[in-house]
Amino acid sequence: MILDQQRVYDGVTSFAGGMDAGRNPVLIDADQCQSIENGVCRGGTLSPRPAFRNLTINFTNDIEYDETGNHGGANPVGSEVAFTTGLYQGALYYDPSLISEMFVVMVGGRIFQVVPRRTTADVTEINLTTQNRANIPIAYMVQADRWVIIQDGESGPIIFDGVVARRAGVNEIFTGKEMAYGMGRIVLVGKNERDIYFGDLYGSHEGEPGGSVLQFTETTFLSEGGAASLPFTMGHCHGLAFIPEQDTSMGQGQLFAFADKGAASFFLDLDRTLWKTSQFQVMALVDIGGRGHRAFTAVNGDIWFRANDGWRAYRQARAEAKGWFQLPLSTEVSNFVDVETPSLLDLASSIHFNNRLLTTVTPIWNQGRPYHNGILSLDFDVLSSFGQAAHKPSWDGHWSGLQVTQLVEGRFNGDYRAFAFGLDDEGNNALYEIDDTATEDTSGPITLTVVPKSFTSNQYFNEDRLLDADTWFEGVRENTTIQSWFKPDDYPDWIPWRTSDHYPLPQLTPIGAPGALANGSPTLREGFMPRRGFGIPKCGTDKSTARDFLRGYEYHVKLSLTGNAGINRFRISTLNTTEKSKSTPN
Repeated sequence: MILDQQRVYDGVTSFAGGMDAGRNPVLIDADQCQSIENGVCRGGTLSPRPAFRNLTINFTNDIEYDETGNHGGANPVGSEVAFTTGLYQGALYYDPSLISEMFVVMVGGRIFQVVPRRTTADVTEINLTTQNRANIPIAYMVQADRWVIIQDGESGPIIFDGVVARRAGVNEIFTGKEMAYGMGRIVLVGKNERDIYFGDLYGSHEGEPGGSVLQFTETTFLSEGGAASLPFTMGHCHGLAFIPEQDTSMGQGQLFAFADKGAASFFLDLDRTLWKTSQFQVMALVDIGGRGHRAFTAVNGDIWFRANDGWRAYRQARAEAKGWFQLPLSTEVSNFVDVETPSLLDLASSIHFNNRLLTTVTPIWNQGRPYHNGILSLDFDVLSSFGQAAHKPSWDGHWSGLQVTQLVEGRFNGDYRAFAFGLDDEGNNALYEIDDTATEDTSGPITLTVVPKSFTSNQYFNEDRLLDADTWFEGVRENTTIQSWFKPDDYPDWIPWRTSDHYPLPQLTPIGAPGALANGSPTLREGFMPRRGFGIPKCGTDKSTARDFLRGYEYHVKLSLTGNAGINRFRISTLNTTEKSKSTPN
């Protein structure tokens, strides 16, 4: 305890509330921050985000196509050049059961299988008689039973079984766009982005049961066939998703088709002969649509999706449709979401990994090679314990450091792993792993930047004088550099406080007996740095108001941490001052 009756304090003991840029900084909760860059808040401690590791690409074969998309010919382009420099169009995690798990990727109209290893990835081009058009920005993919179907809305569908790729044949799936597979059927959005077609039921034809799902013969039946169609006022369809259901044998419920201005649901568990005589299709959402067929992600029995006004969850949007709220669940990160270019929202992607929703953000067209300049993280496991209600989800904020084209995840050799296809520093296509176990990116240390809530010492109308600030660190695993800035009240610019403050790694003790070695090298405990002070800032006065920068009613602080450590609390101390009885006249 500091025995100074004139000194008052304010601070943060938990960062579990994450980021909230949607409210005035003085109004946000005590455990929330104005902004977080490259951080995570799980457990209440603010730490650097997972590392982005660039995997080395190994090309296992070489196939050449000419400018017309045929093998050989004049000016052929090989597999490595095509994969590295072509237009990225899409990827899908594919588990063919008896074959190694992989990502199926379309780049520049050509199909590749990508198998991630620990630090490398094997890339093999899949042979096709002719390639698809190279400059279509989006490819649509779905796994139906043991098949992968690939569409671009223009060429004939490609069917891949893990070994051989071929074009769809007679009575098989036809050209379209968005697809989904559930309840034993493939669902296909037509080229007009309004009609919805339903394939044949699993096992409904002779031969291999899984082969039936490729058939679309039932669409010709007078009593059951044809296409469903979304209401004209809903606009174009942008994605299909089956909502997870725990009380069904397949774990799948209704199919949802999300359009510009609403969503419709389809009950595929009904017998097909009843579709035309029952409420097979109903309106699920009005005025709340979805964008980006790769941005529909199942999380804890719900569907999260990118709406026109931000990120939403289906059950929440459905409940709010009966009230006056109608707010997206991303208002806390609205400073990133609200500036996105509407015409590029269909390029969005999201994944559910390590109990976080990871989403791409702020797409950039980039002269025909679009990418996103960051990731948003929503944590569903911030503070929780058995037998107690969990803390509400919180936004970890913005993760920078990558030019992302698509987020993907999958299980490889029993391990769930998350990846980002993106562009490297030279503008070439690359694959990055989002790795919780690594302490720095391939490009170097991670820099975490945070602006906590504003500090008033709980005296909103009393003027104080800034004295000092203290930070407590935990989980230190390497040297850490700390920088800090502040600004009083609504001053527009950050004022340097302590910069280039290098905190060396504390003297750590080996785990086990003194001098013990693990695998020939010492195993050290994580360190900590309690109460690291900043001191009184060295600054002058504001030239426009002639006011001392150290005096204020409210203080904002920015901290930047480069290295690997967690911030578990922060305290700012000010000195009570005698305020003038009259304010400056107008």
